[in-house]
Amino acid sequence: MRKLLVFMLICTLLCPAALADVQSQASAPTHVTDTFQSNTGKTVIDVDAQVNVPDAESMFLIPVRSTVFDDGMVPILADLIWPGLGSQQLKVDDRNDTASIEGRRQVNKYIQHSAGVIQMGTLQNDIDAQVNTSYIQYPSFNEPTGAVLSSSVSYDTRYRQRRTVNYSSPYPDVEITEDIAGHPLSMAQAVAIGDQLMNALTDQPFALFSVGKARGYIPDDELLNEGRQYDGTGFSYTLAYTRVIDGAALLPCYGAMMNTSSFRDDLFIPAVGYEQVLLAINREGQVTSFHWSSPCLISDERIAQNLLPFENILAVARQTMPLKYQVEEVRGDIHLRIYRIDLGYMTVLQRDTLTFALTPVWSLYGNDLNDPDVGCRPLLTINAVDGTVVDLEYGY
Repeated sequence: MRKLLVFMLICTLLCPAALADVQSQASAPTHVTDTFQSNTGKTVIDVDAQVNVPDAESMFLIPVRSTVFDDGMVPILADLIWPGLGSQQLKVDDRNDTASIEGRRQVNKYIQHSAGVIQMGTLQNDIDAQVNTSYIQYPSFNEPTGAVLSSSVSYDTRYRQRRTVNYSSPYPDVEITEDIAGHPLSMAQAVAIGDQLMNALTDQPFALFSVGKARGYIPDDELLNEGRQYDGTGFSYTLAYTRVIDGAALLPCYGAMMNTSSFRDDLFIPAVGYEQVLLAINREGQVTSFHWSSPCLISDERIAQNLLPFENILAVARQTMPLKYQVEEVRGDIHLRIYRIDLGYMTVLQRDTLTFALTPVWSLYGNDLNDPDVGCRPLLTINAVDGTVVDLEYGY
């Protein structure tokens, strides 16, 4: 017994991180203020960010594969979006297609599957509503990829109600923590609408990640014919929901897509993508846009990971970000803002096996103060285990 106790004590002294919970390993403050800048001083990144660490015992490397939505979810979502829409006949379409990427001679053949219901504007309700799901199946893989479950509701975008403001983007212009000024709904009411939809749609463990706002637009025939449209007044609430895995969130990427790895011919499985649920709620409390992308098939395997201290992660960001965004010869002065830093999971390509796994990462969220239309997004993602920067386009 005495020898066993001595052995356990030695293990504790040699491997303290292995026995520490996530918050202890990360050793992160709740808030951080800093400034990163290039040597010229023309590229500046202001850091005034809340730091969020999951309340979890451990974080893991978790093998993950792509999966699809059952076509039966379309009528369920359709009824949640617009009562009665789900009773319409489901239209299923499978077609052959090809895709290539610039600089690559290889052309990938694939099957595009889609299923959906649609209701065009009528004199009675004056709305265009549609719900669909889709995915791509490459012949060389057993698993499909690129699955999306989405819906949209627009109030006669072209003709009868030409001056109606539509809110069609679930991507936030900016993240908010209080009510939208002048909006009939409070933020709490908007969240309640989003929670109700998510609880009715799935029993999977999802949680609200953020609340934002996105500008609406007013359709105009002349501008639409020219391929343009102009901003309307007011904003919609946008909500981001993330899958929760063993107490930690699978972090959203907003507009980021794993494009490049999708065309690699040496992968053993298709690119998995970044799972997230985004939705927009208009001034009447209607969910006018819903987008659930890249669902994950998560393995039961868990490989515990030791995390680098947060100060190491911040050092990587301080060194890397000015170099990443320094395009002064093209755009002149660059001014970015980081408002939120989260520790969670993200799908990352494992270079040793050429497969994908949910990997602990730090994601630094922010926006471009010189280009507010771009909206908030991950400005930098860093592997929390080895400190390498993850390129969200490549997936590693």
